[in-house]
Amino acid sequence: MLTDVLGVLVIARNGGRYEFHQDSKNYEPAFVASTPLGVSESHQLGSLLRSVYLTSSSPSYISSMNGDIVDTHELHIHAKAGGEGAVIFDSAIALLQGLYPPNKNNKILLANGTTVVSPLSGYQYVPIETVEPGNDRSLEPWTNCPFKNGTDNFQIYHAFGHKADIPLTEFIYRIEVGHSLLYSHPFTHWHFAPQNYAITSQKQWAAACSVGYHDPYLHIGSQQGASSTVFAACAAILFVGVFALAKYIKRSRAKKQYIHLADDEVSLGFDHENYNYGTTTANVDWPRREFELYD
Repeated sequence: MLTDVLGVLVIARNGGRYEFHQDSKNYEPAFVASTPLGVSESHQLGSLLRSVYLTSSSPSYISSMNGDIVDTHELHIHAKAGGEGAVIFDSAIALLQGLYPPNKNNKILLANGTTVVSPLSGYQYVPIETVEPGNDRSLEPWTNCPFKNGTDNFQIYHAFGHKADIPLTEFIYRIEVGHSLLYSHPFTHWHFAPQNYAITSQKQWAAACSVGYHDPYLHIGSQQGASSTVFAACAAILFVGVFALAKYIKRSRAKKQYIHLADDEVSLGFDHENYNYGTTTANVDWPRREFELYD
C-alpha cells in the first residue's frame, strides 16, 4: 500500500551559465549570466516536478497542494545570493515557470465588474527568498566552515610544528608546485566554457601560508621574495661548483716531476760524486723512488 506524499524538499542546481572567473588573489567573482540553454534546463526541471507532484494521475501527487494556481503559503523558495551574479536567481525563476506555468484563471474581479488577467496570459509570480552568505550559511556551506577554520589554524597544533616553520613549508611548496597553481579553479559540466582543474585546496593553503610572510628565518615577504631566495640559492650552488671544477682541471693538467732522495743512492752503492740531493732528476738510468709533485 502506497503512502500519501505530504511534502517534498527539492535541492536544484542552477542551469548552464557562461564562463565563470574568480580573482586569483581575493577570490572576488566576476559577473556571469545564464545561457538560454541554462534557463531552458531549469524550466524543464520545473515541468518534470509538476508532472510528478502536482499531477493527480501521478503516484507521488501531493493532494493538499493546488496544482493550477499557486498558493504562496504552500511554497518556500530559497535561492543562493552568492557572487555568481543572477544565475541562481534566474534559474529559480525558470524552474517556477515550469512548475506553475501561466494560467488564465490567475485573474481578479474588480468592484466595477471588470476581470483582469495577470500579464503574459496569466503569469504566476512566486516569491523567492535570496540567501546572503553573511546571514545564512545553509546554501553557502563554506561560510564560517569548521573545516576551513581548522585548516587556517593548523599551524597552532603541535603535530604540525610551530608557527615559525610555516615559511619553510611555503617555500618548499612554491618550489615543487609553483605559485600559479595555487589559484587554479575547478569547472563543472554546467559551465559554458571549460576552466582549469584545481589540484589542491587552494584558498585554505593560501590562507595558512600567509602567516609566514616577514618571518625572521627566510625573510620571504612575498612571491617575489620567494623567487629571489631561490635564485640566490642556485647562484651560490653554481659558484661553488665552478670553483671545484676549476681546481679539478688545474690538478689534472699539472706537470709531473720526479725527485729522488739521498738514501736511494747510498743504499744502492752509487758513486757519491753524482749525488743530486733533493733536485729534479737528470736523464740518468738508475734505480730510484718516484714521487709525483704538482704545481
